[in-house]
Amino acid sequence: MGNTDSKAVEIDPIFARERFCVPCISMFGTVEGLKALGSKKGYRYHGKHAMLAGMKNGCPLCKVLYPTWCSLPKNPGNEIDPEEDCVVRAVCAQKSPPSVQSEVKGYPLSILSIGFVFSNVAFDERYLTIYQLPGDPSSKYLTGCLPQSYDMFGERHLQEAKRKLLDCLSKHASCPNTKIPPLPTTVLDIFHQNPKVHMSAPDERGDYVALSYCWGGPQVMTIKDTLQANMTGIALQTLSQTIQDAILVTRKLGIRYIWVDALCIVQDDETSKNKEISQMGRIYSNATLTISASSSAAATEGFLRKPCAPEGCELPFLLPDGKFGKVLAVPSQEQKDIAFSKMKEIKAYPVDYRDWTRQEQLAVDFAIQSPEGQRPAELGRPWPLDTRAWAFQEHMLSPRLLVFGPDDVRWRCQEIQLEPLFPNLTRYRGPAKRVPLISAPVYDSEFWTKERGVLSVWAMTTKQRELWTTVMVAFSSRFITVQ
Repeated sequence: MGNTDSKAVEIDPIFARERFCVPCISMFGTVEGLKALGSKKGYRYHGKHAMLAGMKNGCPLCKVLYPTWCSLPKNPGNEIDPEEDCVVRAVCAQKSPPSVQSEVKGYPLSILSIGFVFSNVAFDERYLTIYQLPGDPSSKYLTGCLPQSYDMFGERHLQEAKRKLLDCLSKHASCPNTKIPPLPTTVLDIFHQNPKVHMSAPDERGDYVALSYCWGGPQVMTIKDTLQANMTGIALQTLSQTIQDAILVTRKLGIRYIWVDALCIVQDDETSKNKEISQMGRIYSNATLTISASSSAAATEGFLRKPCAPEGCELPFLLPDGKFGKVLAVPSQEQKDIAFSKMKEIKAYPVDYRDWTRQEQLAVDFAIQSPEGQRPAELGRPWPLDTRAWAFQEHMLSPRLLVFGPDDVRWRCQEIQLEPLFPNLTRYRGPAKRVPLISAPVYDSEFWTKERGVLSVWAMTTKQRELWTTVMVAFSSRFITVQ
């Protein structure tokens, strides 16, 4: 069974102690296997019975794949023929790494841009995401692989966020584009090693970022006793991780000021607190940008944590120089879209997964057939901030949002509805989409009075009534919590 017969496969001694079966070790460990993976016909891999036998014999990859790939429900029309081999194909970028010379005859250099492999199993799809391992010799060649861990806001994400911000400010007719907005009463000045609470002068203006996040528990705050000290500087490491992450992103964007409620409102001064809370709508609507820490349930969690690959199987990978490296192979149906969105972080050479080869179209077809094109996690579990009622106005009134989800970063403004910084297979259609897009006039107080003169349900124009209905439905679906 499988693409390779039972003859011995020459492999690096480091893997000799592993009890890989021949089809598993040949997939990435031979020229023939690599060529087949990248071909239209694909690589003929195990059937169910052979995979079960491999698992019982101790093959590491069979142990990982059998429970995932052979656990489909026995529904009419998708029964698995236990004797039939499945076909595995590689999903690669069309661009090959530059300046790579092969010392192995017939080596398919295009395979070096591999991202994951997929297989048809009884009318269903099964995916195997390929990850780079830190420090492994293969990492300098396999520049299309998703790293085992990755930066949520690396250089490519930063530059794309800057581009979207500039386009929004200069080109979007529907987006407010106040050149230099008035500063809130208090902001954090972060152009210092330790950020300082800055009391704005009357009519002082400057670009600033507003932070929308979940407190989730105690954190460093500004109170009467700490106000003066915080004006001289707050040790960055004492702040909650979400605020540290927000300061880092704001600095990268080149913006000097950030507004954070815990630090910019004197929390035990009721008079000052009530005054600032009454200005919340203006604070978010005037902000140059709002950072939304949507995936974090508590300020201690942060939102720039580096996601790591789940557990899988390390496999030998034949390299163009004739030596062997290792990759981490993780079976799943959900990891494919994470790979698509994060491969943009690779700096070695440009990877464009929007330009797919013919066999990759099968992956697109699968995504289109999936309910709403979503990951299961997005179908059943909303992001924490999307469930909070008090965060609704922050999202609705913010002209521009940079939304940090669990595994990617998305942009939202009045012309773009929650779009990933880099395209991937899925679209987020969860709770955040309940926040309606609102046109620029709604930021103007005259929008509510110039037509009728009196603000009431009966005096509203059609557009005003539609907006009010949308807001009520969206707000009512959220929870009212203390933090």
